[in-house]
Amino acid sequence: MGTPRNIPFRFENASFSHPKFTGNIDKWWREELNIQGTKMFMLQEKLKHIKSHLKDWNKKEFRDIFKAKRETD
Repeated sequence: MGTPRNIPFRFENASFSHPKFTGNIDKWWREELNIQGTKMFMLQEKLKHIKSHLKDWNKKEFRDIFKAKRETD
């Protein structure tokens, strides 16, 4: 069956209060992606890049917060 593809991006507000959050966003935004295209396309690619980093970072920092949240409900 494979990995589901269209899983919605979920982000907890707790991430905003983490001391490294804004520094990480700034660092990821400044990373050179070597993409070309319209300004809108480049923005879209930057946001996808940040989303990917956020997903990984959330898993490392908060582990599976959604699973823990379901278990407490």
